[in-house]
Amino acid sequence: MLFTLRTRRPLEAAQLSAMAQSVGYLLSAAGPPLFGALYDAAGHFLPPLVLLLAVCAAMIVFGLGAARDKYVDDKVA
Repeated sequence: MLFTLRTRRPLEAAQLSAMAQSVGYLLSAAGPPLFGALYDAAGHFLPPLVLLLAVCAAMIVFGLGAARDKYVDDKVA
């Protein structure tokens, strides 16, 4: 629903959805192996949890940006 609310044309919504899903799936597939590799390298959970908190902070920032009342095709001022 977010994609249709942030675009003016169906083609833009489809392109935005495809891009977001592609990036999201790649990040979600890389997460568990990266978390495990960080745990193996450090021997404890602090580095993976710091990475997890950093990803959560980035999600908050991008989520607030997506919640703005603007369209994707609006020019950046």
